Amino acid sequence: MEGSAPPVNDKIFMALLEDVQAKEFFIELDGLLLKRFVEQERGTTLQLGCATPNLTDGLMRKISGMGKLVVIDPRLPLLDAVRFQMGGKYPGRVFFKSDLKWRRLPFDDEVFNTVISNLFWDETDDRDALLLELYRVLQPGGSLLLTLYLEDSFHEFYDLFSETITKFDLLHLAPAVQASESSHPPEEQLLKALEDSGFSLCRATGVDTSVRFAGSKEFVTSALYQTLWLPAWSEIGGEETERILWHMREAMDRYFADRSLGMTVRVGVLSGIK
Repeated sequence: MEGSAPPVNDKIFMALLEDVQAKEFFIELDGLLLKRFVEQERGTTLQLGCATPNLTDGLMRKISGMGKLVVIDPRLPLLDAVRFQMGGKYPGRVFFKSDLKWRRLPFDDEVFNTVISNLFWDETDDRDALLLELYRVLQPGGSLLLTLYLEDSFHEFYDLFSETITKFDLLHLAPAVQASESSHPPEEQLLKALEDSGFSLCRATGVDTSVRFAGSKEFVTSALYQTLWLPAWSEIGGEETERILWHMREAMDRYFADRSLGMTVRVGVLSGIK
């Protein structure tokens, strides 16, 4: 996929469908989107990215009559698994596509009345270009609904990373840590990005949540860590990443010896009208 983090093994992605923490995490995020999604009887909705069947099924419960849904994701095995779990529901009204190159979505101009996406923003390296492309495929008056990580997400990870590079005199990596942290923007920056792309009636709402792990082993073997978080985080330390993460695990087990390890995630719900 163009503009994405390094590829992750398909087998690991498939774990998202079975991992309990991943299911709970996405159910919460899906709920934030579904709460804001207006019921529709006609027109076509685009779901960009497909991690679990929960969002797809939830959308179709609110799309009735002649309404249709297009689900697009470049990870074909994951897409096929979601399609299988849907069990043939909504025949002729849900369409799955895997030919995703987000710099030019495979759709004509002004096709969709809604574009909705869960965390796909964080898989792209040119977010301004993504917003312009989403604006292009939306009909006039169409709605955009996205979730993404906001400022202050994962501060436990970044604090431990910074502590570890200081301990081992790797302070040349500090700018990379800061750059990774700043990739999770504040609400006002998001609103400006939407408005600069042509959207109106823009809103950005932050919701605080936490994903808890029994210890460092459960954290680093979790589907959320392996598929969603590690690809970006592994770029911070370069050749030193493996050593840094190993010592971070030791610190996690030391600091959280008598309680669960919590990872703070500040989720933003971004919306706008074309």
